[in-house]
Amino acid sequence: MKTKIIVISMIVVLLLAGISALNVTGYKTGFNNIILNDEELIEEQLECNDGIMLERTWTREDGLKCSAMGICQQILIDQKHCKQLTKVSIYVAKVGEIQLDLIVGIGEDICDCISGGQPGLKTAVSVPYSEISQSYKWIECDFNDINLDHTNKYFLYLKYGGGSQEVTYSNCYFIGFHQDDDVYQGSDMLEKANCYGHNRVSMGYQTHENDDLCFKTFGILGNTAPEVPPTPKGPETGKKGSFYYFYTSAIDIENDRVYYLFDWGDGTDSGWLGPFNSGEEVKTRHKWGAVDNYSIYVKAKDDYDKSESYWCADPLNISIEKRGNGFQKDYIINDIAFGKLMKVLRMYNFISYFSKLFSI
Repeated sequence: MKTKIIVISMIVVLLLAGISALNVTGYKTGFNNIILNDEELIEEQLECNDGIMLERTWTREDGLKCSAMGICQQILIDQKHCKQLTKVSIYVAKVGEIQLDLIVGIGEDICDCISGGQPGLKTAVSVPYSEISQSYKWIECDFNDINLDHTNKYFLYLKYGGGSQEVTYSNCYFIGFHQDDDVYQGSDMLEKANCYGHNRVSMGYQTHENDDLCFKTFGILGNTAPEVPPTPKGPETGKKGSFYYFYTSAIDIENDRVYYLFDWGDGTDSGWLGPFNSGEEVKTRHKWGAVDNYSIYVKAKDDYDKSESYWCADPLNISIEKRGNGFQKDYIINDIAFGKLMKVLRMYNFISYFSKLFSI
C-alpha cells in the first residue's frame, strides 16, 4: 500500500512539474494547429453545353490522323484550404452498347491521362459500364482520400478500362463539357493525342482552349495557422517616454492575409494589427513609461478562421533607461522633434542671411 502511495505521489509531482514547465517565465505558449472540417463540396463546374467523345479520332488540318488516349483537366486551382480530396463527380452519357468500364483518376502530372502505366497516379476508380446511362447524369466517384500538397498540381483524367471492344461513335462515352467561354479559370480541357501519317508521328496534347469539363470535387477543408513570426526587429536600448519602431513578418502557406499581436512586456499589447499580405513586413511603435528591462513577443493569426500561431520562441529584449543610449537609426521616432528642429534651423539660416545682407 505504501509503495502505491509513493508511486502515485511521484506521478502527481511529475505532472505538476510538467505543467509548471509550460509556464516558465520568459516563454509564452500558443497554438499552431491544422483544423479539419467535415467533407463538403469544394468546387463545381456545372455549365455544360456540349459533349465530347472519350478517346475519339480525328484528322488534323495537316492531314495527320489523330487518336485521343484520354481526357484530363487541372482541378483544385486556388483551393489551398482543401486538405483532402475525397471524391469527384463527372457528367457522362453512353452511346450504344459500350461494355468498357470508365476509369476516373486523379494524378499529379498531366501525363497521368496517358493510357498505360498511369505514372504518378494518386488514386482511381473504375465505374462499371452498367451504371452509366444513355442520358447524361452525374456519376459520383468515391475513392481513397488523397492528402493534398498544394506545391503540386492535380489533374482529373478519364479513360476506358481494359477490354477488346472497339470504341466508335456508335459505341462510346460522351463527357459533358462547356465550350468556348472558359468558365473554369486557370485550366483548359486536354486530350493526349497520337497523330500519324505521311511518314510522320506526332505525340502531344490537344488543348481545347476555353473549354472545360463538367465536374464537382469534394473534400475536407482545413486551415493552417501562419508560421511563427521570428524575433521582432528593433532597438535593444531606449529612453523612457520615447516611441520606437518594431518590425515583423510571417508566411501563411494558404496565402491568407495575416494579423499580428505584439506583447510589450509591460502589461500592454498592440492589439491585433492588420490584416497584411502574407510575408509582408509590418511595423508598429511603442514607448515605455518606466525604467526597466522588457521582453517583446509577437504572434500571428490569419483572416480565414483566425487560427493563431505560437508566440515567437525568442523575444526581443529591450532595456529602457532614463536617458537612453544615443540615436537609434530607423527605430526611434523623432519625426516631431526633427520637424521642429528643422524649422528652427531654417529660421536661423533666414535671419543669418538677412543679417549678412544688411550688415545687421
